[in-house]
Amino acid sequence: MCVYVRMSVYIYIVHTVYSLSLLSLIVTIVQ
Repeated sequence: MCVYVRMSVYIYIVHTVYSLSLLSLIVTIVQ
């Protein structure tokens, strides 16, 4: 169970970082 929670947190962090970097890339291209 602990391993599952740890993996979920890791996936959430990776997803957040990916979304932020993609958003900043789009903003850079638009400007």
